[in-house]
Amino acid sequence: MRLSYLKKKNILSILKVLGAYLAGSWIIIEAVQLILIKRFKLPVELLDITFIILLGLLICIIVWKLFRKTKRNTRKIKVELYFLPIIIIITVILNVMIIMGINEPKLDLDSKKKISEMKKTFFITILSSPQGAQIFVNGQFKGLTDNTIILPQGEYEIHLKKEAHKVFKDKINITKNQILSILLKKR
Repeated sequence: MRLSYLKKKNILSILKVLGAYLAGSWIIIEAVQLILIKRFKLPVELLDITFIILLGLLICIIVWKLFRKTKRNTRKIKVELYFLPIIIIITVILNVMIIMGINEPKLDLDSKKKISEMKKTFFITILSSPQGAQIFVNGQFKGLTDNTIILPQGEYEIHLKKEAHKVFKDKINITKNQILSILLKKR
């Protein structure tokens, strides 16, 4: 099959654009990697975004070159004007999907378990008057007042003991960070 002179010229111009485009794209990708990722410590996904933008641009150039010199139908519709916005929209959607994935932390299963356990722990600040009372949570010594302890969500029995004072006993249900202010009564 013989190609007409115009088709050969069109293919030759597309190949020239492709060669120049590949060289320019390589320089841009290298610059993104060396400057933005290695030097400024931006996310590696920036390479994916750059690649998708360059690929969308290449497809737009090829579509424009292919359809620019084709004969128009009777309505004189420019086919490339329909394809180009679709290609741009697909490029934007792919980049948005990559950007949405950047914010998600990449954690292994153990780290995810630790984070979920940490989310269910709360700070409990126990203040007493007078200070220096012993804090017992479910029978375990946790320090002296005024003190902040970390406890998982749940129900606990709190005891405060101070010499020459009555023992304070109370049950608390921990569902959020709390401050307990307790007045110890003398015996």
